[in-house]
Amino acid sequence: MSAEKHGLAAASYQPQRPDWTIEQNWQHYSAEEHATWKTLFERQSRLLPGRACDAFMQGLQALDVPIVITEQYPKGLGHTVAAIKLLLGDAVPLFEKTRFSALTDEVAAEIKRLGAQNVILVGAEAHVCMLQTVLDLRAEGLGVYVAQECTTSRDPANKANALAQMAAAGAVVSNVESVLFQ
Repeated sequence: MSAEKHGLAAASYQPQRPDWTIEQNWQHYSAEEHATWKTLFERQSRLLPGRACDAFMQGLQALDVPIVITEQYPKGLGHTVAAIKLLLGDAVPLFEKTRFSALTDEVAAEIKRLGAQNVILVGAEAHVCMLQTVLDLRAEGLGVYVAQECTTSRDPANKANALAQMAAAGAVVSNVESVLFQ
């Protein structure tokens, strides 16, 4: 499987679209290629340095906004991308999870300890883990803000649908700059 076949040049790939989604054309992939790409994307490979998420995380840190990381089954799917961990440092609490929603008992306790009334959510997969998290956070009465540039799904249509569902559930779907200034 070559990177060029999928529209990706090795280390110098530049996005064709402002939200960093890549035209997937999944229907043209073999079963092996699909499994490989699925694994790569589930390991959060789309939240790499140089993207809007770096600036967003740095902005949140500059504003002293507490940050928490969750990882979906890291034993099987891998850990958070090293560049993100490096950017955030070791002081950021990290919680492993084996269910879709990131609102585990441990995360809920951390939100309560911080006295947070609002949560800013970024990550992957928008239509599964993030959507379930938004629904759980809203059910707990928390305000939820979603920075769309730092939100991804393997299929752009799934991302768009998830953002619409999040907004319908009461989350504020916004952008990095707006969230930082609110």
